[in-house]
Amino acid sequence: MSTTAGKTSNAANNESQPKWNAELGIWENAAAAGDIELPKGALWIFGYGSLTWKPAFKSEEMRRAKITGFARLFWQRSMDHRGTPSFPGAVVTLVTENDLKAQESGLLEELHGIAEKSGDPASMLSVHGVAFRLADDPESKQILADLDFREKGGYSRSIQTVEFEDGSTAEALVYAGTADNPNFHPLSVGDTAAVIAKATGPSGPNREYLFNLENFLNGSPKSRDPYIETLADQVRRNISSKEGSVEPGKFTAPSKLRGCFVGSGSDGLQLPEVFETIVSLAGKNLENASDLNVVYIGLPSYDLDGCAADK
Repeated sequence: MSTTAGKTSNAANNESQPKWNAELGIWENAAAAGDIELPKGALWIFGYGSLTWKPAFKSEEMRRAKITGFARLFWQRSMDHRGTPSFPGAVVTLVTENDLKAQESGLLEELHGIAEKSGDPASMLSVHGVAFRLADDPESKQILADLDFREKGGYSRSIQTVEFEDGSTAEALVYAGTADNPNFHPLSVGDTAAVIAKATGPSGPNREYLFNLENFLNGSPKSRDPYIETLADQVRRNISSKEGSVEPGKFTAPSKLRGCFVGSGSDGLQLPEVFETIVSLAGKNLENASDLNVVYIGLPSYDLDGCAADK
């Protein structure tokens, strides 16, 4: 496992870590890996993917922030949120510089080329997102439990230093799929775009995740990400070649298609397959299944990153 500036857990080799469920693409205990010591007092959480636009939890404070020494890349397979076991989607993770150098030369050259073309080569190892400060109270423990469940698809906890826009810093909890996790899957921009254009899962279409992240990052000149913009443009080209033009930021998931967890029990671990079966019956095209209303029974009420749970 590569090392970082923060405290990181080894998700794959530490015997204390949960076992991997290869069929479902998640940790068997349905929670993020990593038994780390959290900072004392109020806790900051750094979000760089769906947490930037769909945090789904209450925080005392939200501030734009960045983390350096990592690249944000769609190199994490998703079988439980934006894809299924038979057709995994792609979501973001944080990749260290050392892990980047360990990849095929073509992938690294492509990323360097995107950063150079943007006029800001340093952007490749600077990740902008949102830092959330949780209250120092019992409710925060439930928030962390919900986040651990949300990030069960190969992610691990670590503590990293984040920098706010005013230059001040804080230690924050970060969830990332390290290079040794089973869902780590490096791909070129073209191959990633092909996956995102087609994949969909219980949380909705993969493209929605990408376009919402792009919209957030484009909300500030300081946070624009050349890699994300390049990938989003390629996905739009892929979509438009088959479905007609798609304007930047204009994609909206079908409003009547819902996938929510209600009830209790452990059967919810089979949800990806349940969802996949329903989609298959609907023609495997969610844009043509806008009248489908899905309610899953199996897990406690939980707000997926694209779904508000019905109670």
